Amino acid sequence: QLTELHESMKKAVATEVHDHPALLSMRDLEQQFQKLVVRPLKKWRSPGPVVIVINGINRGGDRAIQGEEVPLCEKLASILAQASDELPPEIRFIVTARPDPALLNIFSESGSARHIDIMSVPLEITYRDMCEFVRIRLQMKRAWLKQHGHEQPLIDIDEQSCRILAAASRGNFGWVSSALFKIASM
Repeated sequence: QLTELHESMKKAVATEVHDHPALLSMRDLEQQFQKLVVRPLKKWRSPGPVVIVINGINRGGDRAIQGEEVPLCEKLASILAQASDELPPEIRFIVTARPDPALLNIFSESGSARHIDIMSVPLEITYRDMCEFVRIRLQMKRAWLKQHGHEQPLIDIDEQSCRILAAASRGNFGWVSSALFKIASM
């Protein structure tokens, strides 16, 4: 996805693929990651800080690939932890995962990795973030409706309604997103 956003990154990855065409069919995840992600990122001159989000690293990857002893999510976590120590300081990874002792151990051994337990974030901060999320999503929906010539505007959700929505979600952003989709499509 970085190659879709930045032409210079696309060229760096294309050069790696051109120079090493076997990368596309090899099973060595570490070599692929080093040559298709780390090396191009090291050469790339980013326009500013870059945050790469890998969401749900252990979702569906709890089992080992055929012929491997280590589960895929642990293999990828090891590769990411090592890579984060090698990359320029303006490039960061955010990795989300279910709490897993093996993953916590892998990332704790990395000098640049930090663990944040989302459940330890005070609920008031989560609710504040959700209210901001709701406001921004409604602004985006209003802009889309206006751009497409829709007459009926969306009403604002006041702070109290926003807090009720956040409380009903019990801290689940997916729930708020789904509820907001229903509200905005009425």
